Amino acid sequence: MHEEATRCIFNLGNRMKLTGTNQLWVADITLVRLKRGFVFLAVVLDRFSRKVVGWNLDRTMTARLTLAALEKALKERRPQPGLVHHSDRGTQYMHAEYLRTLRKHGMIPSVGRQASPGDNASCESFFRTLKREEVDAKEFRDLEELRLNITAFIDRYYNQERLHSALRYRPPAEFERVTESSDAASISTASKIDVATGAAQSSVELQFVSQLSRSRLSQRGVRLVDLE
Repeated sequence: MHEEATRCIFNLGNRMKLTGTNQLWVADITLVRLKRGFVFLAVVLDRFSRKVVGWNLDRTMTARLTLAALEKALKERRPQPGLVHHSDRGTQYMHAEYLRTLRKHGMIPSVGRQASPGDNASCESFFRTLKREEVDAKEFRDLEELRLNITAFIDRYYNQERLHSALRYRPPAEFERVTESSDAASISTASKIDVATGAAQSSVELQFVSQLSRSRLSQRGVRLVDLE
């Protein structure tokens, strides 16, 4: 394992209480079938609002796939240092170039437990919605036709129109606007998303959170929750 991979923090994303956007991003990959063959879709979601902030399609599941999705998210959001990026331990996310990009932008890498897809439940939920409401209902001739449909689904429907019960029946874009408005403090308090769920963390594992990481999170208004 290369040096960058050893600096990832174990399951940090599930120990955070979120109060706003650009505090925790979650990333994952899924397979999408075409009329002939299949391709891969990588996404990056803002965990607070469930908004898809970056995505990419490719025929191969390499670091190029995930890095392009991450770079789209960075260009779209321009987050401040201290944002936590959570993913599984796949080679696409443990790739040295991917982790260097996270560090370059002051992001804190968090990884889930092995064989525990529930650690990334937000992405899994999005993929189920995408396949149920878009992909499984159609047959796509090729990658370009799929790309056009995915663009419309994510950018115009899912982010802008689809209601989410977890967001008090608002679409992600509207939820972000509301929580960032003048009365954001009261709404944010009422709408706090508690992601402090999952397996117990040992005291040894908690030591992986560096003083720098804790300081950055504190400055962003994020509180860590030690799971019991």
